[in-house]
Amino acid sequence: MKIVLAWIQWSGKGTQWKILEKKYNFKIFDTGANIREIARENTQLGRDVKKCIDSGKLVPIDILQSILKNFLENQTPETNIIFDGVPRNLEQKDFFDKTVGEVKIVHLNIPKAEAENRVIGRKICFSCQSTYPKTYDHNFCEKCWGKIWVRVDDSDDSALQKRIDIFVNETIPVIESYKA
Repeated sequence: MKIVLAWIQWSGKGTQWKILEKKYNFKIFDTGANIREIARENTQLGRDVKKCIDSGKLVPIDILQSILKNFLENQTPETNIIFDGVPRNLEQKDFFDKTVGEVKIVHLNIPKAEAENRVIGRKICFSCQSTYPKTYDHNFCEKCWGKIWVRVDDSDDSALQKRIDIFVNETIPVIESYKA
């Protein structure tokens, strides 16, 4: 089974897929994590991807295609997969459908204001990627004792608004297309 979590950013997708991953043995394609990994590389591609992330823009489609194809090449056809962060627009949907095949779409509709409230100041463990609310008052992770930090792309209001606008203007049409 292949599932797309089509939820606005910061709505709890990661929390939910971690539960499904453990309980039902799903593999996870976390678009954001894959892209952030490339952005940490000291290469021209890494710098270009980081620039996209920091400005709140989507990465170019050829990069996303390459990442997705690489992931799928390492899976069997029977592998249960959850896709987080793709497809975000109709262009991505076209290649996604051709590459992945039939999927189930799960859309959780939470208010934009709630999504914004969840992200501003959220904290993430550098080691295990556990997420904590802005009210978490320790500088260490309670799960692995790793260092806690706030992602740069989660603290720039302009970039956050662009990411929300992309969801509203580009991802909602994808969801509507799947509904049809």
